[in-house]
Amino acid sequence: MSKMKVQGSFVRDAYWVLRTPKEGLELFVSFSARQPRRAVVTSERWQKIVTQDSAPLVIDGVELWLRRRTLHIKSSRWQFSALSTILHPHPHVLRMNIRITSLYAVCESPVKPHGLLGQTFDCDQMAVHGRRDEYSPLDAGRVVTTKAQGEGALQGTLVDYEVLSPFATNFSFSRMDSITAVGPRNVRKLTSSTRSIARRSLQLCTCVSPPPPSLPPAPPSLPPSPPTAEATLIMQIKKRDSVLDYDSAYWSSGTQLNTDKTTEVVGFDVVLPEYSTAALNGIRICVTYTTNCYTYMIGTEYSSALALFDGTYRRTDDMEQKTFEDLFSSYHDSRPNHVSCLQKPGFNTQCIDNNRARFGFCGNLAEQTCQPNDTDDADFAIGIGCYNQDFSNAVGLGFGAGFGDGYVDGFRTSASLSNAGETFQAWVYAVWDANASAGVFATYYSPPTAPPSPASPPLPPQAPPSPPLSPTPPFSPPAIPSPPSPPYAILIMQIKKRDSVLDYDSAYWSSGTQLNTDKTTEVVGFDVVLPEYSTAALNGIRICVTYTTNCYTYMIGTEYSSALALFDGTYRRTDDMEQKTFEDLFSSYHDSRPNHVSCLQKPGFNTQCIDNNRARFGFCGNLAEQTCQPNDTDDADFAIGIGCYNQDFSNAVGSGFGAGFGDGYVDGFRTSASLSNAGETFQAWVYAVWDANASAGVFATYYSPPSQPPATP
Repeated sequence: MSKMKVQGSFVRDAYWVLRTPKEGLELFVSFSARQPRRAVVTSERWQKIVTQDSAPLVIDGVELWLRRRTLHIKSSRWQFSALSTILHPHPHVLRMNIRITSLYAVCESPVKPHGLLGQTFDCDQMAVHGRRDEYSPLDAGRVVTTKAQGEGALQGTLVDYEVLSPFATNFSFSRMDSITAVGPRNVRKLTSSTRSIARRSLQLCTCVSPPPPSLPPAPPSLPPSPPTAEATLIMQIKKRDSVLDYDSAYWSSGTQLNTDKTTEVVGFDVVLPEYSTAALNGIRICVTYTTNCYTYMIGTEYSSALALFDGTYRRTDDMEQKTFEDLFSSYHDSRPNHVSCLQKPGFNTQCIDNNRARFGFCGNLAEQTCQPNDTDDADFAIGIGCYNQDFSNAVGLGFGAGFGDGYVDGFRTSASLSNAGETFQAWVYAVWDANASAGVFATYYSPPTAPPSPASPPLPPQAPPSPPLSPTPPFSPPAIPSPPSPPYAILIMQIKKRDSVLDYDSAYWSSGTQLNTDKTTEVVGFDVVLPEYSTAALNGIRICVTYTTNCYTYMIGTEYSSALALFDGTYRRTDDMEQKTFEDLFSSYHDSRPNHVSCLQKPGFNTQCIDNNRARFGFCGNLAEQTCQPNDTDDADFAIGIGCYNQDFSNAVGSGFGAGFGDGYVDGFRTSASLSNAGETFQAWVYAVWDANASAGVFATYYSPPSQPPATP
């Protein structure tokens, strides 16, 4: 077959809704090819994580285990396996291979399976091949887009199989809630409008119960070094005031820095010995979260990163601009003149006006035209080890103001360029892939889950996700005029990261005044108060921070006519708000504050603590080195949550925490001498939640790890 580029798609994520045989529990399981060493299992009131090579998780007759990047799920009737792979027949393409096996007599069951794959268990021993794409040798070197959708081999059309969310089970042929007999599809009625259907005798499934398979053996020991796709941590770049800008001697001298930090931490610049010793033919950069990563296979072996970053310009035209930009922001699609505009991409790149990056590329302001030539004007550099003509000139990792102009904090002109750049925490890895030969390039991107621990010990387990609020839509509204059931969430407020007006004293909390009401969907860089803030009934509140799936939901147990009524200034206590889960929404410092792991001071809505620390929803606390002081009248050093006011740092905080919480962890400060740098603010979205099944006194907190930030308007 001649080589050609085919525009198609691969399966990279899988979701299961399982109903256990004895207790009837509903389990929601998620697994991603991007995170092949963990799967998340959630029920109505708890979450569990299955990790690679851990003991099988058994829940009421359902068994789950993870071996060698493959998730296995087994019940009394079915067994599933989902393998994350980048190997043959599509080398370096991240995807998932799914296998479904029946463990019961399907043909004797009154309810026959259905779905895109399930309908093949129809017990007629006929194989049906519908419409397939045909590729001609004349297409060699061309880009071909897939058109066939299996027409003629599926009952109905693809629209009949659409679902509204990853955990939704309602579609035209759903069998999830069938209680009466339902037969299989009639394969002889399938027709194709485009070509004849070839049929041949083939046993599609085993319709008698085979012996249940045993658990797979433990994985064998790794082959001799270096193994395929090995990644070695070589460098860590802190978010603020990093010394690892373009001109830093650490890139080319072999000098080491903070070598005791051998695992991923935050707040420290680190150059490990492996920077000068680990052979590589690829580079991996993870930003903010250790799974928000971009891997570029160079196609040439280097003896070390020291040899790669020697100052010689090495071009990388195939570095996939959007994927690289998405690592840092969601602005790519909002810069329409530049969606395919790489200026001088590569290692050790140096552009006009002194914009430079150790790995990345340069570009122009959003309102300008694309200027891709090496000698064209440049307004920013984006990547690692940068120097920019404006913003903060020396950038360890991030982008200059010319890239963010118009999007950071909603600026639409270049009048405030000083606010339009960003810096980030990052980790850099040397990658070795024995299967990657010269000329083979691959870029893998995975959405973030949770940031690493700021302390030196290994990272703590990540908080598992929860099912979407409506796992099985559509739903039937109740007869009385009240919000529908199951639980739903309505966007009522958006809080921008910098200079938000939605601090504790803002009149927007209690006046009913609206703000930026044209922003009815999630955006970044704007404070927004929607009409629903004053009108949507609620008995719960949801806060999402940085990413729209990094969320915390608190069921209050009491109905309020609106958020306006909830945030009226009356203190409402919430002792059961799960401190660690709430803190993890904003940071990974919880376990690094050992005196305060169970120390909620005056938690709740409209809380006001000593020394003027306040939050519209959250709690107060003390410096890490102090003892726990949980009483309402005890000393307080910070507030954390939404709608805050703090005694130091930036006093007015829309979403985030004061310096007293971050002291010792933000940027590696170990004393309170630099408290001005120890607080953080965040982009956030706030939702009114209604759950008709949540009665007074019933509380629940759901947390899901982040995926990607929303699109910028």
